[in-house]
Order: sequence, then structure tokens, then C-alpha cells
Amino acid sequence: MSSTDLKKVKNNGLLLKDVKIQTSEICLEAVKQNSTALQYVKEQTNEICLEAVKQNGYALQYVK
Repeated sequence: MSSTDLKKVKNNGLLLKDVKIQTSEICLEAVKQNSTALQYVKEQTNEICLEAVKQNGYALQYVK
């Protein structure tokens, strides 16, 4: 896992779209920072989706 990628998404979750190797931790941090980053999560888990939708119901449209 790249700590640089983790720092990037903690500051701006939408930068997840530029992360080549997405880990669950990076994706979770991205949606915590910005729930609409869910649209860029390649492998969505229940935990990641639930976190995004809890923050913003609008993120439901990005659940695959």
C-alpha cells in the first residue's frame, strides 16, 4: 500500500480515481472523506458502501 495514496485520499477522496492499486483501507478513507468517491471504488465491499451511504444517501446511486 502506498502511504502517498492514502494521504492523497484523506485530503481529497475523489483522487481515488487516480489510485492504481486500491486497497480496502484506501477506498474506505476515500469515502470517509467524500462519499461520492464510491463511484471510483473498483471492488466495493459492504463496509465501504455502507460508510458512503451513511454519510450521504446520494452515494447510493454509485453502489454496484
